[in-house]
Amino acid sequence: MAGEMLNTDAGTSGAAPLLAFFHACPWPLLLAGADRVIQAANVAAERLLARAAAELVGQSVETLFPVEHPEALADGRWTVMIAHPDGPFPVEVSACAAPTAPGGAAYVLQLHDGREDRLLFEEKVKTAELAGIFRTIATVNHEINNPLFGLMATLQLLRDELGPQSPSVEKKLDRMEQCVERIKQITDDLSQVIRPARRTYAADEKMLDLERARLVPRPPAAPRGEP
Repeated sequence: MAGEMLNTDAGTSGAAPLLAFFHACPWPLLLAGADRVIQAANVAAERLLARAAAELVGQSVETLFPVEHPEALADGRWTVMIAHPDGPFPVEVSACAAPTAPGGAAYVLQLHDGREDRLLFEEKVKTAELAGIFRTIATVNHEINNPLFGLMATLQLLRDELGPQSPSVEKKLDRMEQCVERIKQITDDLSQVIRPARRTYAADEKMLDLERARLVPRPPAAPRGEP
């Protein structure tokens, strides 16, 4: 009879151990009859779908997990979006014919939470992005700091050779030193980044936001004149 409940008669040969395994299995499982109607759901399936077994039993597989080719139930895999109180999410359904399943069920359906794959993929993407950011930071520090230190030394030598100058020249030299110090501060901040942050600077283009990025805490600066 369509929608018939699972036969849980312990006298059925091998039924009791198989049913015990089915209900205790950590993987979300459903059993369906030859009529493609759900006969049973284990606790893991209830938890994944956020629905009690009583709500699932009696529903057709095609209603719960729409499948383009019904023969996939015999040995197939497909992905569907499932409604959930926290929002819809993908569930991968793996089905196989199982004439020896407990209670006389004809099909076993194993469910897989697609959110796990998405989170894993997002984590891999994030890791790759971070690796790229830190490689870029290392390159920038190396390629900029070398000529920057040369520029700082040259500026100091220039001051020593020129001696006291007019206020206008001194102002220009001071401005050059301030720019050099600013560049040095930026490269220092880059080398201390441990959690990058981004901001938009043109259209949809992103750049590293040093003001919001998490940096390695620095010790308080010593007063001028102290080591």
